Amino acid sequence: MMAQVERAIMVDRQVDVHLIVTGLGGPLMLQDIEAPGAAVQFEAPVAITFAQDVRVTAAVTFATPPPDVFTLVLNFGIAGLSAVTVMPEPAKN
Repeated sequence: MMAQVERAIMVDRQVDVHLIVTGLGGPLMLQDIEAPGAAVQFEAPVAITFAQDVRVTAAVTFATPPPDVFTLVLNFGIAGLSAVTVMPEPAKN
């Protein structure tokens, strides 16, 4: 599995993260996404098969202003965890 941030837009205390997750092996099921110090909402579960690119959008809400850089932890259940670094940019008006 490979995950990359397509874009991460910050509005107030929320960062809307758009990921592209690519399956590199057998089928996977993205069950949860976590970020230290934040609540993460996304539509779960997400099925990912071999050589398939899947777009995943998550709303990451912090209690304080978001950091300049943070980590999302993608939970694939028994297949394990993967981390991706997010560097949000402010929304353009």
